[in-house]
Parts: sequence; structure tokens; C-alpha cells
Amino acid sequence: MMIYLAKNLKHPVCVEREGTVIVGFTVETDGRLTDVRTLRGVASVLDNEAVRVVKGMPPWTPGKRLAKPVKVNYVLPVQFRISR
Repeated sequence: MMIYLAKNLKHPVCVEREGTVIVGFTVETDGRLTDVRTLRGVASVLDNEAVRVVKGMPPWTPGKRLAKPVKVNYVLPVQFRISR
């Protein structure tokens, strides 16, 4: 997951802010990510970029309960840092 984020996350050039965007989402029983949303944002441009990248993630392995796949809610911090 961290390699995917590092390759696909683009820090918008027009924004000189740093921070961590908290993104929440649900992993469905088939592994799809749904209900992707910003729980705590930094700036709207950074929030939108974090949601875009999470929506584009490949399917996850769903959670299991009693050997059956179940929906699971996750919270993912996405960090934006300006390298100088």
C-alpha cells in the first residue's frame, strides 16, 4: 500500500501547505473500496488528491468473520510533505 501511495500521490504544485489528510473508506466483501471520504482535511486541493488516490487503489483482501468475508471500515492517514 505504501509503495502504491508513493508512486501515485502527487503534491499539487499550487499548494505550499503540508499536512496529513485523514481518509475513511469501506472495504466491501469483494475487496472493492467504497464510501471514500475525507474525515479530516488540510486544504481542499490536498483532500481531493488523497481521495482520488485512495479511490484508484487496487482491490483489498476483505476482512473475515467466522471464515466469511465481511465489510470493514478503515481510516488511512495520507501525508503531504514538501521536499526541498
